[in-house]
Amino acid sequence: MTGIPPGSRRYHELQKLLQRLGIESVNINWNLLDQALTHSSFDPQCNYEPLEFVGDGVLRLLAADYLWHHYPQTSVGDYTALRSVLVSNRLLRQISEDYGLADFVLASTRLSPQGIWLADILEAVVGAIYLSVGSTKVLQPCFYPHWHKSAQRVLQDPARLNYKNALQEWTQEHYKVLPTYQTESLSGTPERFMARVYVQKRLLGVGQGESIKAAQQAAAQQAWVVLVGEVE
Repeated sequence: MTGIPPGSRRYHELQKLLQRLGIESVNINWNLLDQALTHSSFDPQCNYEPLEFVGDGVLRLLAADYLWHHYPQTSVGDYTALRSVLVSNRLLRQISEDYGLADFVLASTRLSPQGIWLADILEAVVGAIYLSVGSTKVLQPCFYPHWHKSAQRVLQDPARLNYKNALQEWTQEHYKVLPTYQTESLSGTPERFMARVYVQKRLLGVGQGESIKAAQQAAAQQAWVVLVGEVE
């Protein structure tokens, strides 16, 4: 990848992105940031994928730091549930959409406007910024406002938004069995999978999602609501 000349159109685009993210451009490696915004269809050799790996680890560390300082009395179990939501593909994709990240991505093919690639690119951007600056602190203004809203929503949910786990605990406690899932692929829709969940051969929930995990979570939520409602 060639360098990003100061004053070039791409240079100004990258600066604009950092402004949207609320991140100072001091010490930013512009080549790394440009790579983070390069889809594999545009450059099969030098694209966002290695930086996505770095960004995934950085986000987990950043989320742990956020939870430690903002929710110091929270249990370890709730920490785990909270962090899984804060770094989930669904929320990262939403954050990407809020910042208009797709406007800055280089791609040679038409990408789904709601695809999981938006979460992957955001992770790559995080990786590029971290490798440039060497600190997670600079990323706090970008994520903390979004995370605060999501953390409150998780803590207000009795299942902590992890309905697969909540359903499993419920069925083990009340029926001494585990729920079973059947999953199938869908076509022509961003939600590429549909899942059905059964408890004692009884169909209790159906859900769709962009991944098998997301579809099963949606189905488990339906089932959990049904079972809890039956004993209230």
